[in-house]
Amino acid sequence: ITASPRLLRLLCDHPGAEPEVEAVRARAPLPPTTAAVERELAPLRALLQAPAAAGPIARLRSDDGAAALAAIDRLAGELGLPSLLVDLSRPQALRTPIDATCKAVFDEARLRGAVLAIAGYDDLPPATRDAALAATAAQLERFTGPFVAIVDAAFDLRHELRHRAVLELTAA
Repeated sequence: ITASPRLLRLLCDHPGAEPEVEAVRARAPLPPTTAAVERELAPLRALLQAPAAAGPIARLRSDDGAAALAAIDRLAGELGLPSLLVDLSRPQALRTPIDATCKAVFDEARLRGAVLAIAGYDDLPPATRDAALAATAAQLERFTGPFVAIVDAAFDLRHELRHRAVLELTAA
């Protein structure tokens, strides 16, 4: 029998994920969340509480990606769901190709059944940002869990509208 190292770590309750995931995991402790972000996440809360075949997708425009990640972590915790919080602006994020990083992140979220939230797209160079958004869109086709992209840049999610709820949220 052959098993992936990631699966063995999960089954044995050992911390840690693939190196690509650990390189972009949001730094702890997260800053306090803001009231504006909490208000904007109310529709997402309702969708997460309702049973569905596929989790919702949200695009959240926020000036403070770290506070948005904190709010999503809090929301997931209140609903008893695990979360995977990713910050693509971390310096280690660019050590591996962005496609491989996105695939590893989505695989980890799928394995854990986690609410996946990714911030930091807007801090990347334009070409890398576009590649990260394209890689994210490609992974969403195979990912049925809840997902939040914290991004101001254009992110076309029309394809996903046919499959599940897509929210456009803005926290001022």
